[in-house]
Amino acid sequence: MSQTLTIIILLVASIAGSGLIVYALMIGTKRQGALRDAVAARGWRYDRDEGTAGRARVTTISDPQAGWQM
Repeated sequence: MSQTLTIIILLVASIAGSGLIVYALMIGTKRQGALRDAVAARGWRYDRDEGTAGRARVTTISDPQAGWQM
């Protein structure tokens, strides 16, 4: 296998991998927006704590009037 072919294969794999990451981020953002809209339509509260320094992100959905949260 020539070096040129190897480089082309690695570039294509790199671009494809980057494309998959971007696609996954777009889908995640879309799903998060849909959840936020569904929560707002029901009059509930949507809070998202962005984790920093190794902490995980935490999404909390609650209904202050009914007194529950998840």
